[in-house]
Amino acid sequence: MRSAINLLLATLAFSDIMLSLLCMPFTAVTLATTDWSFGVGFCRTSVMLYWLFVLEGVSILLIISVDRFLIIVQRQDKLTPHRAKILIAASWALSLCVSLPSVVGWRTAAIGAQVPQCILGYSESLAERGYAVLLAVAVFFVPFGVMLYSYLCILNTVRRNALRIHNHTSEGSVAINHVSKLGLTGLQRPQVNVDMSFKTRAFTTILILFIGFSVCWLPHTVVSLLAVFSRRFYLS
Repeated sequence: MRSAINLLLATLAFSDIMLSLLCMPFTAVTLATTDWSFGVGFCRTSVMLYWLFVLEGVSILLIISVDRFLIIVQRQDKLTPHRAKILIAASWALSLCVSLPSVVGWRTAAIGAQVPQCILGYSESLAERGYAVLLAVAVFFVPFGVMLYSYLCILNTVRRNALRIHNHTSEGSVAINHVSKLGLTGLQRPQVNVDMSFKTRAFTTILILFIGFSVCWLPHTVVSLLAVFSRRFYLS
């Protein structure tokens, strides 16, 4: 816990664990019984907790992606443990602000007659539709755009660095062969030192998380928006 990346990953794990403990069991029971048996009040709370933990997890992924971009592309390591704690606190506060309206003002969060799950559903209110769009933008579209740009820049930087190292190594081999032909001895082969810090090695893991995030949340976001804007789709 003395490094910024470990603090971020621990927060990401915590949000996922809380989502699994406080939301998924009730959804599993509802799917098995095809009936929400926990009351309208807890239905609204469950919706709020779901979006709170999801938003927090996505926020942490976004922070980590930007941090990798600054380290690998910009070569700026500015995220200290103290700054990471500030960002984590700010992300929790922002996630709470965005998710809170779902428990205090989302009229259609209550159980629908034909919808066994307790989810945000169809609404004709412009405010509630706008809130649904806000959730989609905050959870998927903005994080996806920023992370996609960051990883494309990172991959391009890694490719250019690998090509530069390969060319440097090839030039060193040519020089050694030339020296050998001249009959010179006592010369050492030039060494190429590559600094592969743990922060760069963590990139592969973060990239896998990004791919998983994109594959899971693209259909989820599309279905959620269709459910809010189309009554026929919501009740189908």
